[in-house]
Amino acid sequence: MIIPYGVDVPMRRVPVANWLLILGTCVVSLAVWLSPRPAVTIRVPGNLDTVIVQMQGETIPALALQPGKFAITQLFTHVLVHGDVVHLLGNMLFLFVFGNAVNAKVGHAVYLFCYFLLGAMGGVAWMMFGEGLPMVGASGAISGIIGMFLVFFPRNDIRILLFWEFAWQVFSLSSIWVVCFYMLWDLIGTLFLAGSGIAYVTHLAGGCLGIGVGMIMALSIFGPEPYERSLPQMLGWQEREDDDMTLRLRLRGRLK
Repeated sequence: MIIPYGVDVPMRRVPVANWLLILGTCVVSLAVWLSPRPAVTIRVPGNLDTVIVQMQGETIPALALQPGKFAITQLFTHVLVHGDVVHLLGNMLFLFVFGNAVNAKVGHAVYLFCYFLLGAMGGVAWMMFGEGLPMVGASGAISGIIGMFLVFFPRNDIRILLFWEFAWQVFSLSSIWVVCFYMLWDLIGTLFLAGSGIAYVTHLAGGCLGIGVGMIMALSIFGPEPYERSLPQMLGWQEREDDDMTLRLRLRGRLK
């Protein structure tokens, strides 16, 4: 199991919106679990991904995305509901690791707008290409935020905790490698793992759209700071600026 637990992105803004989003998601999920209705039976394959609800009718949370009983509000509410504690905590860990830096970069209102927009677009992808089952989970929106992170901070390191059988290891990788690994896995899942209980197509759509949104922002209103290296800069689409702070950060080993 590969678990990211930190990034080396300097933040000039306290990511309050992301913290409130995590808190709100936890509260809503807990409220759904404790609501007076029949227990929700869901298929959770034991990982940290979006899960697909198996049961039909009144056992499905009203906030879930339900292709057979669709309402447009479900595109935004399904990201607030999770299958169980493991599903919730896993998603919130990813949101905390990647979302804090993006929130600090783009500001609170823009961040929340992007989060719910990307989550809704992931839901649309599920409606169009999914298995026709109800779905809950924030992974589509979180994948979109991870895609934005890749655009803004492709060279920044992500600290990884790797579990392998009974051993574990801690190491760091540039975000471009980590994010590309996750997106490749989602592509494989979309093409070959239908029926697994994981909405891979939602993850893939969210990630691709997040990259697109991030590219537009990075090339317009949210360009890189002098000490940052954006994906457009790596591709030669954006000029690279150096200053004294950049030199100091390089000497400290914080820039590559």
